[in-house]
Parts: sequence; C-alpha cells; structure tokens
Amino acid sequence: MSFKLQNHMRAGRPGPAAPQTLILVLFLLLAGGRQLVAQDDGGHRVTPASLPAGTRIIGIDHIILGVADLDAGIDAMERLTGVRPVRGGVHPQYGTHNALLATGSAQYIEILAPAPGRELVPYLEPLRSFATPTPVAWVVATSDVDGMAHWLDSGGYHMLPPEPGSRMQPDGSLLEWILLSPNPMINPTVPAFIEWDVASEHPARHLPRVGSIISVSLLDPAPTTLYPLIRALELPAMVQEGTAAGISLEIETARGPVRF
Repeated sequence: MSFKLQNHMRAGRPGPAAPQTLILVLFLLLAGGRQLVAQDDGGHRVTPASLPAGTRIIGIDHIILGVADLDAGIDAMERLTGVRPVRGGVHPQYGTHNALLATGSAQYIEILAPAPGRELVPYLEPLRSFATPTPVAWVVATSDVDGMAHWLDSGGYHMLPPEPGSRMQPDGSLLEWILLSPNPMINPTVPAFIEWDVASEHPARHLPRVGSIISVSLLDPAPTTLYPLIRALELPAMVQEGTAAGISLEIETARGPVRF
C-alpha cells in the first residue's frame, strides 16, 4: 500500500495534555453528530453537511510502518512481537514492497520498504532513512472514496486526487483498491482513506495475528484543525499538540504491549 510521506520522525510518547486540550476534547465528546469543523487560512469555521448517503467509515484499516530494508523490518517485528510478518508483494507503480501482520479480521500492520531493483517514487525517498519500523501513516477504510473526497474538501481538508492501486499477492491473486491520500505538506497526520475493490478479499483475513491495536496517537503542531476531523469520523485516535507531526502506535501482543 502506498501513501504520501513527509520526512518526519515520531516525536516520542505524548506527555500530559494541556488544560486547553482537555477542554477541547471534552467539548468534542459532548458534541453529537458527524459534523466536520475545519479552519481555513483566514480562520473561518467550515462546517459541511453529514457524510453523503452511501459513504460509510468502516474503521482503521491499517497502520504503515516505514523501514529502509524489508528483511530487517521483518526481523525486528518478530523480535518485538514474537510473530513473523509475511510478505505481501510489490507495488510496481511506487517502487515498494511490504510485509504484513493482522491486528483484526479487517485490520493489519504494514511494513513498507523500497523494493530492490525498482525505482522508488521521489516522495517515498524518506523510507530509506528509517533503520527500524517507524509509524509514518495510517489508513481508514471507507465504502466510498469519492464521497469522502468531496466531504473532506468541503471541510477544508484538501486531499490529493483518488488513485487506484494494486499488487500481486503471493498466491497469484490481484489485490486492488482506490486510495485517497492527504497532502503531506499540509498535514501528514490526516489519515488516508481506502476503498477496497469488491472483488478483492481483505488481506488481513489470511495473515498471522500479532495481537490488537491498543492506541494510535497523533502529534500535530496545529491540533485544533485535526481534532474535529477525528471526532467527526468517530475514529479511535488520540490527538495531542507536538512540536513536529508524527504518529505513535501501541499494540498488545503475546509478549505484552509494544510501542512504536
């Protein structure tokens, strides 16, 4: 699975939330409905209507961990979790390959690395800087990428155009999807959105199970523009202010909690 990646590192375990953060979180918890409130460059509130009919948020689909070398990433994940990821395949259009572990029947962790002998697209060059698996992006499953694109745009979250993707699986079957990616130069902690092709079986169904996701934490220099999106979509992620944008992930494994 590809994504648009900004060269950034996770800024460590989030600290205690500031009082203004707690007030904002409380306000969002009390606010009902699936409404999106964003801020445009002039500071105006933008509140689009509810999600279009037929557009559903299914949940967190997968978390992407970037690494320079896939073999090293696989070995590191096995040492940390006790479960060895299985290779997924090559993304020829991006110059990457991956390995996967399930965290649910329709949810997984993807280890993504440059593929030897393939030309890596320029915006994925930062993958070469990660010596160990590092969270770089997260992807939310939706029933309608086009509907999501229009809804996000109306709220001031300007995404890149939806892009079809595919890879050949080890069993020879073709896995296909449509991906809606955020513009990493605007806000790399905004999730990407994926719509799986109806003929493609979700890859998590045949993967080794590593455990389950405990938490996804998002650090953002301007969290007040990200809070409303996460709340509106009812996504189980924590947003906190940080000096640099980043993602942290904690999973429960047979060996206990593991944090990336």
